[in-house]
Amino acid sequence: MDRLTGAQNWSVVSYVNSHVRDPADAINLIPYIFSTNNNIQLYNNISIHSNVIPSATAFHVLTNEGGDIPPSEFAVLNPDKIYSDAVAELVDALQQNIDEGFKKLMEFDQLSVRAYLLQKGFTNAQINWLETIEEGTLTFDKSSLAQAVIDQWIFTAAPLDSWVTVNGGFERLINGLLKVLHKPPKLLSRVTAIKPGRADSLTVVVNHTSEHSYDHVISTIPLGATRVLDTSTLPDLYYNTTMAWRTLAYDDAGKIGIWFKTRWWENPDVLAAPFIGGQSSTDLPIRRCIYPSYGLGVPDAPGTMIASYTWSQDADRLASFYQSAEQEEFITHVVLKDMARLHNVSMSFLQDQLVEAHLWDWYSQPYSVGAYALFSPAQLSDVLPPLMRPSCHGRLHTAGEATSSGHAWVIGALNSAYRAVMEVLAVEGRKDLIEKMIEIWGSIDEVDMGWFESPNP
Repeated sequence: MDRLTGAQNWSVVSYVNSHVRDPADAINLIPYIFSTNNNIQLYNNISIHSNVIPSATAFHVLTNEGGDIPPSEFAVLNPDKIYSDAVAELVDALQQNIDEGFKKLMEFDQLSVRAYLLQKGFTNAQINWLETIEEGTLTFDKSSLAQAVIDQWIFTAAPLDSWVTVNGGFERLINGLLKVLHKPPKLLSRVTAIKPGRADSLTVVVNHTSEHSYDHVISTIPLGATRVLDTSTLPDLYYNTTMAWRTLAYDDAGKIGIWFKTRWWENPDVLAAPFIGGQSSTDLPIRRCIYPSYGLGVPDAPGTMIASYTWSQDADRLASFYQSAEQEEFITHVVLKDMARLHNVSMSFLQDQLVEAHLWDWYSQPYSVGAYALFSPAQLSDVLPPLMRPSCHGRLHTAGEATSSGHAWVIGALNSAYRAVMEVLAVEGRKDLIEKMIEIWGSIDEVDMGWFESPNP
C-alpha cells in the first residue's frame, strides 16, 4: 500500500501533503483499529468476545447439537486459520514473486473457492461454516479461487495493527487530490457516448449534447455503467473488450450508517465490556458492525458507526428494503433490533439513542452499478486481459479498480491509472516520458499479462 500511504514522494498521501497550499487540507493518517478483544461474535444465537476462537464447537453447531459439523479437529479450530492455511501455498507464491505466483494461480482460475476447498478434502458443511465466518453468503460459490487468493494476499500484506485510516473520513483524500490537480474535473457532466473524432481522435459526448475531442480517452467508469454508453460507431472496438464490459462479475455491498446521540459502545455504564474501534460480526441480517477509529475516548459525545456492512447475497436481500421511506424505516427497525441482540442492550435504549440512519446499496446506484469487481471462475485469465489493453487503434483505454489484479482495493485503482498512462505513452512512442514516469513515480506491483506492445518500438 506504499503507493497510497507510504512516505515515498510517489505515494498519493505524501504527494498531496507536499503540494496543498493550506495545511488544513493535508491528509492526516491515524491508526485503524481493525479489532479489539471485546468486539463481539454472535452466531447461532451464542455470543463470545473476539479474543475467543470462533470455532464450530464454540457456537454449538455440531451434529449432536442440531448442526451439521461432526465433532472433529476441524470443529475446534479457528476458521480464519483453517481458510488461510488452505490457500497459503498460493498466497506465499504471490508474495515471493508476483509474476511467477500469478502464473501458478492461473492453473486454478477455473475453480470457485468452494470447488477448490472440496478438492482439498473439506465437506460442504465445513465450507459453509468457513464462509459464514469469513465472507458474505454465497461468496465461495460466486468467487473464483484466484480472486480469493489475491484478496488474501493483499489483505495480509501488512500486519493488521499497521493499518491506517484518514482522520476525518476518506473524503479528505478526495478533497486533497482535487486541491492539487492542475485542471479541476468537470462535475455534473455525464458521459453518454464515445464516438470517432477527426483524424485519430475520439469524441466524448456529455449529457447527449456537448462534445469534446481528445487524442486518447481513459475511461474509469465502472463497467456496469459503461454498458449504457453509446459506443456503437467506434472503430476497432474489439468484441472481447465489450464482452468484458458485459460479463465481468461485480459483487454487491451495502452499508447502513447510524448516527447516535452518544458513543455508547465505548461506555462502561452501557456495556459490561466496552470497546474502542474494531468490528463485531454475526449471522444476523446486519452481518457486521464497524466502530469508528477516530473521535475516541469521549463516550458521551455523538458518534456515527457502520451499523451494518454486508456483501453478496446478504447485501442483495437487505437492499430490497431500501426502495421507499416506509421500507427504510422498517429495515432501520430491524437493524436496531439486531444490534440490540448483538450488544445485549435493550431495543428501547437504541431507539432513544438514534438520531439518523443512512442506507446505501452500491448495485442500485447508476454511477457504480455494483460495489467492486469480484471475478468469477476463469475471468482473471479470460476476461481481464482485454481490459488491460487499449482498443480503437490504441486510443481508448479502460482503467479503474476492476482492470487491475488488485481490484476491489484503492491500490487496484491506482495501479490501473498508472498502467493506462503507460499505455498512452507507449502508443505515442514516448520512451523518454516512460523512463521519466518510472523515475518520478516508480513502478507498480501488477501482473505482467502482456497487456500491450507499442506499435512504435
